[in-house]
Amino acid sequence: MDPQKMMNDGYGDIGKMMGFIIARFVEKTWIRFKSLRKGWAGILICLIGLIPVVLMKDHFRPVLVSAFGSHWGKLFFSIIYAFYYIAFFPMILKLIGRYSGKEDAQA
Repeated sequence: MDPQKMMNDGYGDIGKMMGFIIARFVEKTWIRFKSLRKGWAGILICLIGLIPVVLMKDHFRPVLVSAFGSHWGKLFFSIIYAFYYIAFFPMILKLIGRYSGKEDAQA
């Protein structure tokens, strides 16, 4: 039992919760995402959206950890990570749907 590791995990968990709260508010207030495509096109778009998730974990997290330290870097990364998959990528999908004519322009 390493207290530093436990504290580092705690900072990551707090960051995930903060990211969830912020992203959920943003998504429900301004984005209001609804699934537009069914079938293989929608699955392919979602799989393409997973690529930045993997790249963030492999390349962006070490940058934040080296810039802010292990605790704060993990906290900031967790906030950004949760915000990406709860609010930012659904916003991108909504914009794709809007420009492809699948969604009403008023929404």
